[in-house]
Amino acid sequence: MPPDDAQQFRPTVVNRRQVLEHIPDDPAVGYRELRRKTGLTGFDLDEALAELENLGVVNSKKTANEVLYWKAGSVPEKEWYSVEDAAKYLSVSKRTVQQLIRDGEMVAYRVGRGGHRRIRRTDLDGPMHREDHSGLVELGGAEDPVLSELWDNEKDAEYDRI
Repeated sequence: MPPDDAQQFRPTVVNRRQVLEHIPDDPAVGYRELRRKTGLTGFDLDEALAELENLGVVNSKKTANEVLYWKAGSVPEKEWYSVEDAAKYLSVSKRTVQQLIRDGEMVAYRVGRGGHRRIRRTDLDGPMHREDHSGLVELGGAEDPVLSELWDNEKDAEYDRI
């Protein structure tokens, strides 16, 4: 690396390290506060934050007033989830979560007069259960002529080796 590149590379690494030191695990910190704490100018701070985000070390969320930053993987799980958040957590639709609540498979609590529902994180995994495989029957060549043809042929010994 030529000397010019080494000199240019060093401030970037130092800036990233300095920014990362000022980003707490919890709660998220705002852009303005980071700028104040690190003493970095807008361009240097923007560049360091962009690199940290690209590396997956830092996450961000834009609010109405500013951008908030926090360390990746350090945001604590919420205790209470809305129906929409619960659907995202379970990777299902809102409609499915509402149906699980209606069917009594998921416990939800109504909040306020509007009737908004909230679900505890501990209750989210309640409706999740293993599929019952007790009714499945193991197939053999004797029960199915097509399988028999596939399994019992001149290449059977070769298939067994694989």
